[in-house]
Amino acid sequence: MPRQEVSSMKLLLENWREYLDEMVVDSSTSWGLIVKTDQMIPKMVGYHASSAVFDQFDNSRLGSNTDMGKAGEGKYNLDSYLGHMFVPSAQQLTPHMKKLRSRYIYSVTLTPGKVAVIDVRQFKKWFAKDDPNAKARLRQFGKWLKDKGYGGLRYTDSKSDTTLLSDTIQVFDSGDTNVRSIRNTETDKRFRAKDLQGQSFADAFGANQ
Repeated sequence: MPRQEVSSMKLLLENWREYLDEMVVDSSTSWGLIVKTDQMIPKMVGYHASSAVFDQFDNSRLGSNTDMGKAGEGKYNLDSYLGHMFVPSAQQLTPHMKKLRSRYIYSVTLTPGKVAVIDVRQFKKWFAKDDPNAKARLRQFGKWLKDKGYGGLRYTDSKSDTTLLSDTIQVFDSGDTNVRSIRNTETDKRFRAKDLQGQSFADAFGANQ
């Protein structure tokens, strides 16, 4: 290949690489449009519904059918891929336990630090459940948030204050959660972590948990 053609090809590749780099920058910059504001949550108590008893939250289970996004939200649950879902009051969960297919309410200490506040309705527009690329884009958004130092999200709803996602805290890392107690809503049996005396919560609830 003549030297001039090699030079032209090299210049073309360099321009293409710069173009791709600009696309990446533009994409990452656009994520900021979803965030309404920042909020600091150094420590708070949140509540989580589950059908199972466990001692600690597990990042490997993110996106499983235990997410709270399914209750009253048209079974939209893409949000659960980002982190563990909690509400600030146990009373928010009580009317939704059947829809959540859950009977246990967890009381959990949350320490996410800086969280991004977003409108759940805008979130659903950005990551539509019928978009085949939504999960991949959602993971990109999650990476962007973590790179920016966010430890979680706080969902609000601009048009309703009665759904679970009208005030929901999502914690990215299970290391920022600590289970305080678990209550079986069907039997009203409740165990606190400090009373387990070396047992697991599953042991405490017994075979008929």
